[in-house]
Amino acid sequence: MLHNLETEQTLIGLSLTDQECAEQLAVLPEDSFYYAETKALFRIVRDIIKEHGTPNIVSVGQRIPGSAVEMMECSKKCLSLSISPTMYRQLETELLDLRKRRVLLAACEKVANQASDPLSDVDEMMASLNTAMNDNVEQADGSSASDVLIEWMDDLNKKDHMISTGIAGIDSLTGGLQNGMLAIIGARPKVGKTALGLSIAVNVARKTGPVLVVSLEMTRKEIMTRIVAAETGTDMHRLVTKNLSDADFNALADAIPEINAMNLRIINKQTPLQIRRYASDMKRNGGLSMIMIDYLQLMKSDENKKSRYEEVSAISRELKLMAMELNVPILALTQFNRESEQGGVKRKPTMAEARDSGSIEQDANIFIVQYAPGEPKIDSPYYDFWEACEADGSEWQMLEVAANRQGPTGSIPVKFDKPHMTFTTLRREA
Repeated sequence: MLHNLETEQTLIGLSLTDQECAEQLAVLPEDSFYYAETKALFRIVRDIIKEHGTPNIVSVGQRIPGSAVEMMECSKKCLSLSISPTMYRQLETELLDLRKRRVLLAACEKVANQASDPLSDVDEMMASLNTAMNDNVEQADGSSASDVLIEWMDDLNKKDHMISTGIAGIDSLTGGLQNGMLAIIGARPKVGKTALGLSIAVNVARKTGPVLVVSLEMTRKEIMTRIVAAETGTDMHRLVTKNLSDADFNALADAIPEINAMNLRIINKQTPLQIRRYASDMKRNGGLSMIMIDYLQLMKSDENKKSRYEEVSAISRELKLMAMELNVPILALTQFNRESEQGGVKRKPTMAEARDSGSIEQDANIFIVQYAPGEPKIDSPYYDFWEACEADGSEWQMLEVAANRQGPTGSIPVKFDKPHMTFTTLRREA
């Protein structure tokens, strides 16, 4: 039996005699209660708490309609079952366990009915099951300052806590990537954000652990072409046209074993739930160190939204929650509008120019703006960087850390070697 009337009545009874129990009960989902009478009483208790009142037999009784005799009788029964408030947590755990079982059963029955229909979408069925499995209601367990301090000190002593991006300037300014964070790289089209994201993903896969790459703009072969160009130092155009020299083949032969051993998975799933399902499976079977998504605006929400703005906001929030739940960093690329190029003048884009921007900048722990400023003035402190890049045929770019929740912001000049898809931090020798 997936419901227990006595448990529900006892919890309502506790909320009528103890204010703390009432406040804890009020935050539970309404469908935690199965029976109509206890569910109705729960709504009254919740409304009284919302109004900063005190639920008791009198205040609750005043809100019960005169014709609702069964509700009134139920409230009296609830009060008679009231026990010590110390039993609240045990009863709440039982109540939520029964709710979870009902949710899972409903999802399984729905999928069972759809599975035999060849027109049903398999991913949607799996997503509904995944939603049910992740439909957890957290109980009001907190951590004392002492407990958190111990965890923090333990974390501080871990030498390998920082997940290096492989871009020295980013690591120096931000401390690298951290588990549970959402990092965003935003750029206009054709600036090289995919190359930058892949550069970071490959570095994490090589030095830290398995990486999941979600590619919604390029095919897997296109992604691999960029990786091979960076790893072998071979001009990407020659790889695409298959016009390779003997030296290119030798470089490829030397790099193949390392690329083959690279712990990197490439998928093209479009919704947060689909990505979460695959990422969870990776984490259980071999581990997961980072997720890279290219790019956010090509994703679809798991739920229908009124506008694209709301949809992107929901996706951004889901990615942040996913990073926290899986305890890995998520690096999501985002596309900027072309407004920053209007009038033929290149200027630094802002976070607000992210296409269909909703809450991306609010959800991000780190937001990096990537752009190519063009030729600086001769008296600019960056003129020598630009000149050096021009001399070797590369592009001078800036990575602007525009938001950093736990550290400073600032600009990082880099050299983008486009034919080989590599980035190098530009520094002056001391």
